[in-house]
Amino acid sequence: MRKPNRIPLLSIVCVLTAALISGCSLNPLSHSKNEQVAIQELENEILLKNAEIDVLKRDLHKLEEQDKSKQIVIDYVEYLEKRRLVIDAVPLWGIPREESVYLNEVLSYSAVDVQSAAIVDGQDVWLFVRIPVYDSPMNYMGWIRESQTVKITEENVKQTLGDIYLKEGITIYEVPDADDISRNKASQVPFDLRGRIEQQEGEYTRIATSGGWRFWVKTELVEYPTID
Repeated sequence: MRKPNRIPLLSIVCVLTAALISGCSLNPLSHSKNEQVAIQELENEILLKNAEIDVLKRDLHKLEEQDKSKQIVIDYVEYLEKRRLVIDAVPLWGIPREESVYLNEVLSYSAVDVQSAAIVDGQDVWLFVRIPVYDSPMNYMGWIRESQTVKITEENVKQTLGDIYLKEGITIYEVPDADDISRNKASQVPFDLRGRIEQQEGEYTRIATSGGWRFWVKTELVEYPTID
């Protein structure tokens, strides 16, 4: 009787050992890859959170700046000049701060009456002024920077476009164009007037006054602001 073939015990041990070794060598690699993926995900999440923090920091900074803008220190100072000339058109503000409360526009070459002056937030000098207005007697007092004005002198006073002044009784010509003056009858100013120069042509100047009244007058009769 033949004995059944038997697998030698040593062979079985070798096969099992090889399988165990093979299994042990695969598991660390698998764990390593999983750890790398997890680390990468954490790093991505950290980057995302940092970006969100940066946005929050910027928003906080904006809020802090807005809060600062609500605070203002106005240190009133003595100011000797009573009138200044605005060369370029500028906004008239309700408080002495840029982009605050817009009131009106100060037209170019306007002589403004200085009511008071102040150093704002320990930095710039601002002037509280009265500006020339004609048809809308409102929002005519407010703040502009001193640096937006110049001192009125003998050299620049005749650059002023408004206010200029006309005496009662002077001759005027109520015509659209200077060429029409010689063909039309003159009239007289019934009372002292103030106005703004719109145009100069030859020896005549066109003046605009309250109520949309416009006329021509000899340039030599136009009176300019007084000089301090």
